[in-house]
Amino acid sequence: MRVFIGAFLNSPEIKEKYHEFINKSNDLFTGKWVEDENLHFTFHFLGEYPDDKISELQTTLSSILKKYDEKIIIKSLMGFPHINNPRQIVCKLYSPSKGIFKIHKRLSDLFVKNNIQFDEKNYLPHMTLVRVKSLLPDFETKFEDLRYFDFGEIHSFEVKLIKSTLTVKGPIYEAL
Repeated sequence: MRVFIGAFLNSPEIKEKYHEFINKSNDLFTGKWVEDENLHFTFHFLGEYPDDKISELQTTLSSILKKYDEKIIIKSLMGFPHINNPRQIVCKLYSPSKGIFKIHKRLSDLFVKNNIQFDEKNYLPHMTLVRVKSLLPDFETKFEDLRYFDFGEIHSFEVKLIKSTLTVKGPIYEAL
């Protein structure tokens, strides 16, 4: 089973700003937009995990899989891997209290302690918006006008173990 630890961004305000951004960026690129119900940020992607070990993983993570009252500011766009030829457009997440970094570190420590394989790259909290298929003329100039687009903020989120099933229409996410 393909899994990750993350938090959904189900705020009506965030979704409203997301649609505003979609409308403002129609002439920048073509691509596959993330469905409203799939807007999230990831703490750790674990990849394929044995089905028979999921229950054990949930028990190991039980102290972290919960609701957090933390302010997160969602603004400023960037392209991955590079802004002049992005495969994805994402929005950065800012954690004034550094709470999401502390959760990420707790998870990393827990994985090391329990010998669970995980991606150890530097952590950049972000929300993926679109997977880019092609750039339209004047992308860089027009994108710069939206670079600091503000999606708003949330004041709480719930960390979940999430199953990701890949389909031809896109991923299906299910909180476990």
